[in-house]
Amino acid sequence: MGYKAIFSILFLWSGLHAKFDEIKCRDFARIQTSSYTLVNNVWGRKRVAGKYRECIFLKNSKGGWFWYFPYSPLVKAYPEAIYGKKFSRQYNMKGVLPIKISQLKKALIQIDYDDFIKGRYNIAFESWVHKTSHSSMRDIAYEIMVRLDPKGVIPAKRFLFSKVTIDGIAFDVYKKRVKGRYFYNFVVNKKMKRITIDFKKILDYLKKYDKTCENIDNYYFNDVEMGVEVIYGKGELVLNKFDVNIVKKGAQ
Repeated sequence: MGYKAIFSILFLWSGLHAKFDEIKCRDFARIQTSSYTLVNNVWGRKRVAGKYRECIFLKNSKGGWFWYFPYSPLVKAYPEAIYGKKFSRQYNMKGVLPIKISQLKKALIQIDYDDFIKGRYNIAFESWVHKTSHSSMRDIAYEIMVRLDPKGVIPAKRFLFSKVTIDGIAFDVYKKRVKGRYFYNFVVNKKMKRITIDFKKILDYLKKYDKTCENIDNYYFNDVEMGVEVIYGKGELVLNKFDVNIVKKGAQ
């Protein structure tokens, strides 16, 4: 199937044939909004055998993305919305991230989305904790992901660390060592298309219950990213809401 045919089928299937305010399909393209940046992240594209398509868009002031990837068992992309600083790139100049965790009082995250997906995927938001405010890939301490659909790809049971309830949401917590950093996955017990959670409570939980995080207050909370890890298939996700409210200690 040709490149244009794939795009046409996906475009009609997705129900997005109303006029876009803006759309970009180039690999790693960006669209800036008033509160976050959309990124057409296809970091695993070299794993793709065959044609693929991924686009980010704005429609009726809502951000989102749609995609088609052929079958293979590996993650190929993470189309996303970013607030903060990721790997030395500042995505929100008026934001307050990165912030030293010892200075962080609250990190309230509110997400509301609609999705239509066929295939294998992982709907999740995540944050990177770095040892310095430079936020390079060389100084990552922790990657912390919150998976919003337990029917998506989740870690193997041998990595289960604990179970916890935060802000009324029950999670299975997984811990794994990956490329010199610790990777935590907080997996909800049932799919959530709307969530409000204070991420500072997740950081406090790790500090209290995991000795490898006992010095986390000395590190930096860098960003919040909401996206879909795409393994294969086709899909669409529309962000009805993606708000991040950072409150420093001592703020009124």
